[in-house]
Amino acid sequence: MLNQIVIQNFRIVTRAELALASPRSFLVGDNGQGKTSVLEAINLLAKDRLARGSELKHLVQHGAPFAKVSGSTANGDIERRMVRSASGRLQKEFLEQGVSKPFSKRRIPFYTVFFSPADVRIFTGPPSRRREFIDNLLASLSHVYKNHLSRYEKTLQNRNKVLELGALNGHINEQLLQVLTTTLVESAAIIWSERLQFLTLFIPLYDQLSAELWHDHDPPNLHYHPALNFHDKQPSAVAIAELYGEQLQFLHQRERALGRTCLGPHLDDLYPLRGGNVVADYASRGETRTLAIALKLAELQSLEIVTQTKPILLLDDVMSEMDKPNRERIEAATLPYQTIFTATETSFFSPSLLRQGTLYRVHEGKFTHDQK
Repeated sequence: MLNQIVIQNFRIVTRAELALASPRSFLVGDNGQGKTSVLEAINLLAKDRLARGSELKHLVQHGAPFAKVSGSTANGDIERRMVRSASGRLQKEFLEQGVSKPFSKRRIPFYTVFFSPADVRIFTGPPSRRREFIDNLLASLSHVYKNHLSRYEKTLQNRNKVLELGALNGHINEQLLQVLTTTLVESAAIIWSERLQFLTLFIPLYDQLSAELWHDHDPPNLHYHPALNFHDKQPSAVAIAELYGEQLQFLHQRERALGRTCLGPHLDDLYPLRGGNVVADYASRGETRTLAIALKLAELQSLEIVTQTKPILLLDDVMSEMDKPNRERIEAATLPYQTIFTATETSFFSPSLLRQGTLYRVHEGKFTHDQK
C-alpha cells in the first residue's frame, strides 16, 4: 500500500503532497495538467528503467537543480532523486529509509503496473513491442533473466557486425564468430527457458481476464510463438541450448549470406488469437484497448503471485473510449488492488467506486482535494 507521495520539480509538478491511503484515488482534470506526471512519478519508484519514450532530462523541471519523488509505504519509505551535477548532467539515486543504495539491492517490496493509452501499441505495433513488454516484466522479477538478456543483446549486436562484415568482404573471423555464438547460445537458452516457465503462469491469467472483459462469448486467447520450435513444452535450458546450437549450425550459410543472425529469442512473438486470426489485425479501437487492459491486469496478477505482494495499479485515462459495460468490468477487475485512476471527468466512474476513494482535482500541476 502506498500511503503518501511527495513530488518536487517533476515534469509540470513543482510540489505536490498527496495522501493515497484509500483503496482508490482519482486524479481528475483537463489534459496536460499533471495527472499523468503523478503516475509516472509513482512508477519511477518501482522501476529501474524509464518508460518507453521517456528521457531523464525531461523529468526534471527546466532550470531546477533536482527532482525528487518520495513514497511512504506500509513497509517503509522509498525515494528516487534525479540530481543535476555542476556539469549539467543528471544522475539517478535510489534511497530506502533515507539510505542511498543501488536499485538492485532494494529490500522494500514495491511494485507497480502502469497502463497508458499508448499501451494499445503493444498489440498494434511490431513484435519488438511485445517482446519488450515480456522482457521488462521478467527482468523486474529475475536478475538472472535481466543479466542474460543484456548479455544476449550485446552479443547479438557484435555477432551481427561480424556476419555483416563477412558478407561485405567475403571473409569471416571464424574464431571470433564461434566465441560469440557460444555466448549467444548460453544466454538464449536461459531467456527461452525463463520465458516458457513464466508464460505457463501468465497466459492462463490473460485468457481468464480476456474472457471476463471481452464483450461476447468468444474471447481471444494469448499465443506465444517462439522463434525456435521446441520438442517439449517445458524443455530444460540445456536441451534448448543444444537444439539452438544445432539450428544455428544448420543456418550458418544463410546467416553468412544475409549478414545477420537469423534465429533467436529476439524473433519471438506474443499475440491474441481468435478463431485462428490475430485479433489486433481487425479489432476496433475499443477492442484493442480491452486487449491491452487484459495484458496489464495479467501483469498485475502474475506479479502478485510471484512476489507475494499486491502491486499498485496505475490507470491513465483507461475509461475513455470504453462503453459503460466495459467500464463496469474494469472497475470489478481492479477492486482487489490499490488503484490510482486519471480521467478528464468523474462521470467515467460509477458513484459506488468514487465513494471508495480520494478525489483530487488537478489544474496546472496543483492538486486540490475534493470532498465529493
